[in-house]
Amino acid sequence: MRRIGLLLVAAGALLATSATAAQAAQLNGCTGSGRVYVPAPGHPGWNVDGSGSCPVQTTPSAPFTAREPTTARFTGSGTSDALGLCSGSLLVTNLKLNVTMTYTGAVTGTTLVEHQVWSAPVTTSPLATAFLITGDGGPPAIGAGVAITHIFLQCGNGGNSPSANFVWGESP
Repeated sequence: MRRIGLLLVAAGALLATSATAAQAAQLNGCTGSGRVYVPAPGHPGWNVDGSGSCPVQTTPSAPFTAREPTTARFTGSGTSDALGLCSGSLLVTNLKLNVTMTYTGAVTGTTLVEHQVWSAPVTTSPLATAFLITGDGGPPAIGAGVAITHIFLQCGNGGNSPSANFVWGESP
């Protein structure tokens, strides 16, 4: 139980720090679900995919109109140096995922594709993996998020338990 508490504190601290870095006063929040495939120790590569929604935006973000809800679809892959509890350590280090995010306006049908990097110098896994969101050109951060994975702290998924919930916010 103590490890779970430490994981949640670490994830919260990363998100709190990143919110300031991302000038998060006007983050547009999104939620979704999908899959996170985490490699077995010694095998590189994380894979993520999923979809979700971003409720009504209070500030218009081109090309969407003000107050237009959007749907989001994402897919990506990347690496890390360690896998947290699944590799015998508490932390994941040097997480870097290249993600393609596609937003579609629910009213206009307008589509926006963003190439993002979801990264964290230090985060946790399994359970809650916090990350910063930058454009593919690098800093500054445009947002932050967390992937909630592996119920009951199960490691290794082999296609059996890849489900995940995602929560993220981006500045307009």
